[in-house]
Amino acid sequence: MHTPVLDHPENDAPPAAGQAVSLPLIVAFLIWPLIVAGVACLFMHRYMQTEIDTELSLRPRVAILDTHQFVEQQPTTLSPDDRLKAGFKKANETSKRLQDAGFLILDRGQVLSAPAGLQVPSAAK
Repeated sequence: MHTPVLDHPENDAPPAAGQAVSLPLIVAFLIWPLIVAGVACLFMHRYMQTEIDTELSLRPRVAILDTHQFVEQQPTTLSPDDRLKAGFKKANETSKRLQDAGFLILDRGQVLSAPAGLQVPSAAK
């Protein structure tokens, strides 16, 4: 049986110089690498986010408690001993709540410097 000329393997040769290349072929060569790169970036982002979340879960949040401020916030109508007791009681209650929430509590007297956002306000309820 005779093979038709159009289906012959010699007719699958690349186009000669100056002959147009099909548009779907150009699109495939341009779009395919972008799709592969996008999928790779998505998987890398999810992997890195998982690593960051794991690392952060191992480190406790930090709060700095200034007991002196809690004592100073007590009413001046109290005796000095009562102000001191009430201030320490309030500081201990706040410290316990923060500890239960997963914070590491540091005393302000033991901290040389820290960002202002770590300081626990004495008016905290």
